[in-house]
Amino acid sequence: MAEKKIPPSERIAASFKELALVSPEVDSAAADLAKSISTLESYLRRLGIKVSAWHCIAGDDTDREGYYWSRDVGWSSIHNMWRIAIRKTSGNLNIDEHNEEIWTFADAPRWMAIEAVSKLPDLIETLIERTKETTEKLKARKKDADQLAAAIEAVFPETNEQVAALKKGTK
Repeated sequence: MAEKKIPPSERIAASFKELALVSPEVDSAAADLAKSISTLESYLRRLGIKVSAWHCIAGDDTDREGYYWSRDVGWSSIHNMWRIAIRKTSGNLNIDEHNEEIWTFADAPRWMAIEAVSKLPDLIETLIERTKETTEKLKARKKDADQLAAAIEAVFPETNEQVAALKKGTK
């Protein structure tokens, strides 16, 4: 016995009605998740961490032709505000091609936000590592900057006198 075939126009009308009923639910669930992430962001901002860090969610860079892709969750400055972000990158190392899209967590495609949540503990651990590395680099560069400042300080009195003499001569 053959099943009764429903015309496509009836199927799409019924499906559209159902979609109209379920779409507010997904919007609400996404807003609730974004609220939780916003709370986490506010605590990270209170720590004053201004070090960018990214943790890979998924990716591949083993292609022999040089192609790569990745999806990452990160802590980065977006529109002058430090936020939890999601990015998608792809390209080819052999032809210097790089494509990147970055979203705030709330603006990212929902399927990417879903997969990123489970990687947030990894992101925090990566952020700790990057913060420690950055601290060491800043300390090392301070020594360099101190040496440069000392060199300028040593020649400044002589240079200042020469500039003053030149200014007197042009008046």
